Amino acid sequence: MEELNARGKNFISQWNDKVHSTTRRVPNEFFENEEIHCLLPLPRDRFRMGQLQKRLISNDSYIHINTNKYSVPVKYATKELQFRIVYGFRIELFTLQSEFLMSLESQKGKYGTLKDPAHYEAISVRASKSIPQIKRDFVNTFKYGQAYFDAANGILQQPSYHARKILELLDLYEAEVLDKIMAYAIAKDVIDIKSIKELIKNDFFKIILDSSNQVASSIQTSEIEGITRSCDYYESQEVTPI
Repeated sequence: MEELNARGKNFISQWNDKVHSTTRRVPNEFFENEEIHCLLPLPRDRFRMGQLQKRLISNDSYIHINTNKYSVPVKYATKELQFRIVYGFRIELFTLQSEFLMSLESQKGKYGTLKDPAHYEAISVRASKSIPQIKRDFVNTFKYGQAYFDAANGILQQPSYHARKILELLDLYEAEVLDKIMAYAIAKDVIDIKSIKELIKNDFFKIILDSSNQVASSIQTSEIEGITRSCDYYESQEVTPI
């Protein structure tokens, strides 16, 4: 509906650039030169019918309205906002002080999600487009970064492209989580970004909750000494139930 309204306004604006058959004047020029000076300023506060409803914005910066989710600028995450629905299709958002923030088009159906990437730009990870810098960032960010490039060479035509797409996933997942997924992907020999996203979609909890971490241990990494010790001391003690 918002798009239809915008197209309608554009059509009217173009039509009003033509000479009117009755007045023999161009409506847009007449408005700018004469009519606009007679108009009164709009009131500072918007006219509202009915009370505004409060909503707590989720941690991932969504407002929930009638089972649907709508993203809002990330600076409002975990804060309370107010909203109302006007004309049956437009959602207007306000601060708790009733200051207008923005409007959204309500979604048809239920349990839908409307996300605007611009709302997350403040926290988005901006991956470099320079191939050498992508590789440096990738290797420095991920424990299995070099192992990924070693596995990708000779298989993927542009390993840096896939690495950049993985870096962009830092918007959604911690580096440690992506490391586990990457280790699993290398072990399964599915290292392109499309396959990795499929793993996240279908096997995320299986990978993350694998306490034995057999997949990660299958990749050669440097061993760190001195972080474990023998449990013989505890085995020699008698444990008395409380």
